[in-house]
Amino acid sequence: MGVVRLVPRGADGPAGRSGASAPLCGEEGEGCGCMELRSRVIGRPLRRIGATARLEWSALSGIGRVSIAGVVASGALALALGVAIPRAAERHAVGSRLDAVVSLVRVLERQGLVPPVDDHLEGEEYEQFDDSVRGGLLGGENLRVKLWNSAGEIVYSDATELVGSRYPVTQDLARALSGQPTAEITDLTDDENRLERGLAPQVLEYYVPLHGQQGQVVGAFEVYQDAAHLIGHMAAVRLATWFAIGTGLSVLMLFLFLLFAATARGLRREMAARDRLLRRLVTAQEEERRHVVGDLHDEVGQTLTRILYGVRGSRARLGFQGEVADELERLEHLVDQVIVRVRGLMAAARPVLIEDFGLKAALESFAREQQAESGVPVDVLFSDLPEMDPVTATTLLRAAREAVINARKHAEPRRIKVVVGRRRAWVALEVVDDGIGATVIEDGVGLSYLRDRVDSIGGRVEVSTRPGAGTRVLVLAPLGGSDGGDPPPRG
Repeated sequence: MGVVRLVPRGADGPAGRSGASAPLCGEEGEGCGCMELRSRVIGRPLRRIGATARLEWSALSGIGRVSIAGVVASGALALALGVAIPRAAERHAVGSRLDAVVSLVRVLERQGLVPPVDDHLEGEEYEQFDDSVRGGLLGGENLRVKLWNSAGEIVYSDATELVGSRYPVTQDLARALSGQPTAEITDLTDDENRLERGLAPQVLEYYVPLHGQQGQVVGAFEVYQDAAHLIGHMAAVRLATWFAIGTGLSVLMLFLFLLFAATARGLRREMAARDRLLRRLVTAQEEERRHVVGDLHDEVGQTLTRILYGVRGSRARLGFQGEVADELERLEHLVDQVIVRVRGLMAAARPVLIEDFGLKAALESFAREQQAESGVPVDVLFSDLPEMDPVTATTLLRAAREAVINARKHAEPRRIKVVVGRRRAWVALEVVDDGIGATVIEDGVGLSYLRDRVDSIGGRVEVSTRPGAGTRVLVLAPLGGSDGGDPPPRG
């Protein structure tokens, strides 16, 4: 079979129909079940899809990643097949029709019914050949036949007014004159097609080489065929192909959705269990701190107080003069400092204010203490402060302590600002100073411990700094566990 060249036109299959479903009830109101039904039918699947889509790539197993990659590759392959299969079917159909036309022309050649094509046919010669053409080539879907010689002259046509006309040799005619059959869906815009434009909306045009007695190509047959049947057939092929591909992809996507919905539920359960364990761990740590503080108060604190009173009593009995009295005075000051230090450690380990009065009062008290110690103003601002569990509140307080104390030690700030507020399902604590900043952020022991502690409740710590622009510490903690709400916003 010869080369088939197709010039496609904008002919697609029949468009689909769209329709609107009738409402489920006449009115919407408190007594109407429409809203609840819509929530069940639409809301729950959408929420599951959203929860599945929020799964992080890093949270998926190797099998899950391979499954997603396989589905994406399958979808791309299906789309490519949806384009390639109709095109291949169209080429095959046109090629089969071209073969049929070539066979008819070869029959005319073998039977010696084709006259010489040096000059156009006239009179009886035209009538005899016209009878042969109408009996073999013309009729049915074949709408017109032309016979060209190598000079570009139409030596025969069933439209007699075209006989003897000369036109420039087109690319398709040149291929046929070189011995290569061709076919195309033509747009009939060439001058030589002026009489064919009313034959059919779309036309298939075939060029078949005509051979002489020595086997050389002496001319070419041009056959016009109604393309309506072929176009309708190809529209059906495209529709069937895309329906099959769409059905397969829909089943695949449904299976994938169910798979990942189950995976998402499993991951959420695991994350919720992990969060509960971590919160229990943090709660156990806080409880252990209370025990340690109690032991310090009952054992170490009372013992130091007894030592202090003993030293003071010894000084009073010995008098306030002499070397022994001076040494007892130094011991008294030393024990007094140790007691103050132990009380500070107990207050840091078990912030009583936060348990009695909440995070706001504890932060304000801490800010006053830091400003009194360092002389650096510490501003505390609250914006829509939500209710939170004691573990989250204590974690934020410790984060603020770490960030403010680090700023005092290393940043040389003129002012420190602490801002606490809600961000959707998260509470954010931001500590900003106007100090010297740094080019590189190095996690020391305190910051590393802070990250671990915030991570243990499902939160995140972000630290940003620039030389001369100060440092910003952002702590994001979930309200009610990390398995609810949207991911914490960046920045």
